[in-house]
Amino acid sequence: MKPTIKPIKDSGKRYTNEHGGMRDTDEGKPKFKYIDSEFLSKLLELYKAQYAERYVTYKILTQHVYNAEADTKSGYDKLIVTAKSLLHFNFDSFYEGLTAFALFMEAGAKKYSFENWKLLNTPEDIERFKESCLRHYVQWQVGQQDENHLLATVFNLMALFYHTRKQEESRNNKRI
Repeated sequence: MKPTIKPIKDSGKRYTNEHGGMRDTDEGKPKFKYIDSEFLSKLLELYKAQYAERYVTYKILTQHVYNAEADTKSGYDKLIVTAKSLLHFNFDSFYEGLTAFALFMEAGAKKYSFENWKLLNTPEDIERFKESCLRHYVQWQVGQQDENHLLATVFNLMALFYHTRKQEESRNNKRI
């Protein structure tokens, strides 16, 4: 069965970095980074207690997102494990989750352009990926259905993985 992908919301406003990479602005969107992560983690754990073993906790997600660049390989490996867990436990099969994510990425490419997200590599862009990842995760956890927040979380994990890996490769090339 082919997963159904909800349209990606569009405010009509764009942020563009110096490389031409574009994103929807975060204007008017909740910024969960302002809430103490331990407090929010406990709230979400209580909210989803009956499914706790099937969910990546906010605390783990936050640690992986905000520590990815610090640990380099181990940090971005954790991003992959987190994304895999989200896809594996929330679809009938991992393949179905991966298929849904591919369709989600296709919708994003139609909205912005193919691999536009790779152009979003400034420190400000990386921070926006982190904020967006956590925002979509919370929106998914509390059951918002206005767009596919689970897949948006996985997208931001993928972008953080990609850019963290590229930063490490760049540091390694400078050492040579």
